[in-house]
Amino acid sequence: MRVAAVLALTLCLTACGSDDTPEPDDTPLGQMMSSPEPRAAGAGSVVRVDVQGTREDGTVFQDDELVLLPLAGMTPGFARGVAGMREGETKTFDVTPEEGYGDNVPDGIPAGETLTYEVTLHDVRQ
Repeated sequence: MRVAAVLALTLCLTACGSDDTPEPDDTPLGQMMSSPEPRAAGAGSVVRVDVQGTREDGTVFQDDELVLLPLAGMTPGFARGVAGMREGETKTFDVTPEEGYGDNVPDGIPAGETLTYEVTLHDVRQ
């Protein structure tokens, strides 16, 4: 009887101790759920962006975070540079005077200068 009890206990411990339990998945919950495709900015979009604008000599004339901009109200070169960007994307592009301010420049920007923008698109709002 004692042998049978030891044998039963051994079988139970073997079965209970078997490691058939799957390992926990390290995939973050957010990645397990399908997330929607990042939206792209269009010509009529209102976008929330970080923008850094620099002059030809490297002087920063604009450094804004999380600003809302209607692309329809921006210079043609800036609007074209942002159009097509997807949420989460960062892009650097140049805007010539003809596509930018031309001779009607704000203070601190010489007339006729090509400007460089680095833009991070956070959100597209229609």
